[in-house]
Amino acid sequence: MSAIVTDIGTMLRKLTSGGSVRAQLARASLWMLAGTGVQQLFAMLGSIGAARILGETEFGAFGAVRSTTLLFAAVAGTGVGVAATRYVAALRTVDPARAGRVVGLILTIAWTISATGALLCVALSRVIAQNGFHAAGLALPIAISAVAIVFAIVGGVQQGVLGGLERFGVSAALIGAEGIASAVLMVAGARWGGVTGAVSGFVVGTGLVFVFKQGLMMAACRRASIAITTVGMRGETSIIGAFVVPAVLLGVATQPAEWLSRMLLARGPNGLAEVGLLTAAFGWAQLVLFIPSQVAGPTLPLLTKLSAAGDRAGYKKLLTESALVVFGVALAVAVPLAIASPLIMRAYGRGFSRGSAALSVIVLAYAVGAVTMVFRGTLLSSGRAWLQNAHVAIWGLVLIGSFFALRRFGALGLAESYGAAFVTLAVIQLVTIRRTR
Repeated sequence: MSAIVTDIGTMLRKLTSGGSVRAQLARASLWMLAGTGVQQLFAMLGSIGAARILGETEFGAFGAVRSTTLLFAAVAGTGVGVAATRYVAALRTVDPARAGRVVGLILTIAWTISATGALLCVALSRVIAQNGFHAAGLALPIAISAVAIVFAIVGGVQQGVLGGLERFGVSAALIGAEGIASAVLMVAGARWGGVTGAVSGFVVGTGLVFVFKQGLMMAACRRASIAITTVGMRGETSIIGAFVVPAVLLGVATQPAEWLSRMLLARGPNGLAEVGLLTAAFGWAQLVLFIPSQVAGPTLPLLTKLSAAGDRAGYKKLLTESALVVFGVALAVAVPLAIASPLIMRAYGRGFSRGSAALSVIVLAYAVGAVTMVFRGTLLSSGRAWLQNAHVAIWGLVLIGSFFALRRFGALGLAESYGAAFVTLAVIQLVTIRRTR
C-alpha cells in the first residue's frame, strides 16, 4: 500500500510541476477537486440528514423551493460569473486597468439583476406556491430563499474573478467552506423549523461565506494590480452584448426547463413525494460531475489564453485530453453509483427506496452530461456563446418534451428525460465543434 501511495505522489508531482499548460490545469484541478470534494461531501450528508428529518414529501417541498430559487437566479443571471472569468483571464496581464473597469461593470450588473430577481421571487412566492406546486405553505420558504439569489449571482462573479486570476486555491477553500456552513445549518434548521427552517439555515450558511468571498476577491485583485472601479465602465459596455448577455442567457436556457419539469412532477401522481425522490437522486447526479467539473472548470481561462495566443495545436490538444478525461472519470463514478442505488436511496429513509431506478438512470445521464461542460467551455472560449445558448435551449426543449411522454413514470420518467436531453446536447456540440474549428 505504501508503495502505491508513493507512486501516486510521484506521479502527481510530475504532473503538477513546471509551467506548461498541462501542469497549470493539473494544479488548478487538484485545488478545485479538494474544495468541491468538501462541498459535495457535506452537501450529501446534509441532504441525507435533512431528508431523514423531513421525510420524502417535505424533502420534496424543500427541493421545490431550491428549484424555484435556482430558476430566479438563472433568469437574473448566474452565468454572469463566467463572463468575469473570461475577461479577467484575457486582460489581467495585458491591460489590468481595463480588467478593473470590466469587473466593476460586471459587479454592477450582478448586484442590479440579482436584487431585481430577489424582489420578483418574493412578490411571486405565493402565486408559485399555490398555482405552481399546489402547496400554499411553500410561500414563506420561497420568499426567504430569495436572499440566496443575490448570494448566488454576485458570489458567482466573485468566484469568476478569482478563477480568471488563477487563484484556484482560494476559490477552492471558499467552495468547501460554503458547503460546510450551508449543510450544517440546513440540517439544524430542518430539525428546528421543518422546511422553512431548512431553507433559512441554507441561506444563512451561504451568506456567511459570501462576506469572505468579497474580501478575498478584493485582496486578489490588489495583488494583481487590478483596481476594481465603476469609473469609465460605460466605455466597456460593448462586452454586454458580446459575452455578458449570452452568458446570462446560458442559465436562462437551462433552469426554466428544470424548474418546469419539477413543477410538472409535483402536479402528477404522488406530488411532492416524487419531487423528494428526484431531489435525492439529483444530488448524486451532481456527484458524477464532481471530479469532471474540476477539470472542465479551469479549461475556460486556459482555452481562452491559448485562443488569444493563436496556439491552435495547444488548444486542440487541451480540448481533446480534457474531454476524454472528463467522460472517463464521470463514467467511472456513475456506474458504481447505479449499482449501489438501492443502498443509497435507503439511507434517506424507508420511503425513498422506490427511487433507486431513478437514481441509476440519472447518474448515467450525467456521465454523458459531464463531457458537455468541456464542449461548452470550448464554445465560450472561442466567442461562440450565442451558439452555445441555442444548443442549451434545445436541451431544455428535449427535457420537457421527453418528460411529457414519460410523465406517468414520475421521478424515473424525469431521470430518463435527462438522459435524452444530454445525449442530444453532446451530439449537437460535437458536430458544431468539428465543423467550425
